[in-house]
Amino acid sequence: MVEGEDGLGEYATELRDRFIPWLTASHPELGITDDTVWTGTIVSPQWLVVSHYLFFSEEWEMHLSWHVMILPYDWAKIDLRHRFDEFKPSYAFEISSLDANSEPVPIEVPETVWR
Repeated sequence: MVEGEDGLGEYATELRDRFIPWLTASHPELGITDDTVWTGTIVSPQWLVVSHYLFFSEEWEMHLSWHVMILPYDWAKIDLRHRFDEFKPSYAFEISSLDANSEPVPIEVPETVWR
């Protein structure tokens, strides 16, 4: 992988899109739907045991992290921070196993913004 090249974006988008229908149905107050336009950016170009990616919509910053492992340790997490008026995330959700097609569930919101 070349420094600065985004080799994670396609997979990160697939993972993000596994949360969107659930967010639309379970948390309509967030206004996140299939029509929400996201811009993604790589946080770190290295593949680590836990990978990180950021997405931005007009209203939300979504930090996506995922564990590069096999079932049952193949989780993905998002935390959401309302842009421009929140300093830390206000919502967090996890898919406990990607291969098992687990549904997202709310989890404890991180105290800080990860970068």
